[in-house]
Amino acid sequence: MRSVPLSEAMATLPDRIDLVKMDIEGSEFEVLLHTPRETLQRFQRINVEHHEPPVGTPYSKAGLIARNH
Repeated sequence: MRSVPLSEAMATLPDRIDLVKMDIEGSEFEVLLHTPRETLQRFQRINVEHHEPPVGTPYSKAGLIARNH
């Protein structure tokens, strides 16, 4: 299965989305930290099942929240 960036997947959807729910088994950091802010701002709410970031990466839950507020 081919994967696409969230910003590309959003290209065919309405400008405003009420809720996005993510359960992507640890990939939430990669997706959310590499998605342009303009794309994330299209979501009213984002519900994320959080997993601990991989050891040795610069990711943190606090950094994820700070980047998206």
